Amino acid sequence: MISFVLKNKNTTAFTSVRPVSYKLEELNKKLPALLKRLKIKPEIVAFAKQVHGAKVFDVKSGKFVNGREADGFITTKKNCLLLVFTADCLPVFLYDVKTGFIGITHCGWKSTIKNIVSRAVGKLKKKGSKVKDLRIVLGPRIKECCYEVSPEFALNFKEKYRNKGFCKRGGKLYFSLSDIVKLQLKKLGIPANNIEDTARCTCCEKKKYFSYRRDGKGTGRMVSGIIKR
Repeated sequence: MISFVLKNKNTTAFTSVRPVSYKLEELNKKLPALLKRLKIKPEIVAFAKQVHGAKVFDVKSGKFVNGREADGFITTKKNCLLLVFTADCLPVFLYDVKTGFIGITHCGWKSTIKNIVSRAVGKLKKKGSKVKDLRIVLGPRIKECCYEVSPEFALNFKEKYRNKGFCKRGGKLYFSLSDIVKLQLKKLGIPANNIEDTARCTCCEKKKYFSYRRDGKGTGRMVSGIIKR
């Protein structure tokens, strides 16, 4: 049911695994069992209609309206569960070891090129977080072992990143979402030691994860979440 659980003082982060799918329309029915397993009792549950953009919501109270278009959240509130849904995209978890502030982003290639992680970090800094106190976890996603792309796709990243994030094998081109996100985090001043990488590939690990690339658009979704208790 759970791929990994991060517990740091009063912060819990997780990603689900197969066979349970957590598509948006299935959430109300399936989420309670997962929360019970994790022993989480949130007062607020925040989720959005993900559109591969760079919008990051600041969840301030229980009046937050779910289902609006966004691809990330931050909050300073306790017992507020922030959720994103993935099936190859990269969930990025953020937490401040001093203030307890948290965040999460859904990083597909479009959100990554729009630097959604920088938006989330910027919002946390405005709340009082310091870069040196932020810890980042890169969740399961399709890795460069499986993420074959075209030369035309690579042009989207060439101006900002040149050839970084890409590698060639057997005459084919492969892409690493996490490499680009790590470059963005480095530019923000976040130390490499503050970044933890689960290094799990959703496409390779068929028994564990749903994968859009491997199984097509009808595949299920993992849910990733973070909460400050």
